Amino acid sequence: PITYTLGSTRLVNSSIANLDVYPNPSRDVFNVTFTSEINQFILMKVYNVIYNEVYSYEFLNLSNKFNKEINLSNYSKGMYFLEINTKSETLHKKIILE
Repeated sequence: PITYTLGSTRLVNSSIANLDVYPNPSRDVFNVTFTSEINQFILMKVYNVIYNEVYSYEFLNLSNKFNKEINLSNYSKGMYFLEINTKSETLHKKIILE
């Protein structure tokens, strides 16, 4: 698999495009959006700074645009990492919980 750490939302040769996480930073809820031109299974996880999984969501993306709300209100303030896995790649995005 190919691994990307995202600083921007434009990736070359990626099956996922226009990845956005907002608001970031957030006090509780993050919205994750992206587009995908192919139908594929996607596993989305959030890890804390010691790489303990705090959230997981697996789905078959059948539409072009994806939007998911992640509620982290029960977790401590700090830095977390969003990880999106497809069959061919892994994307990472840093998120901040205030």
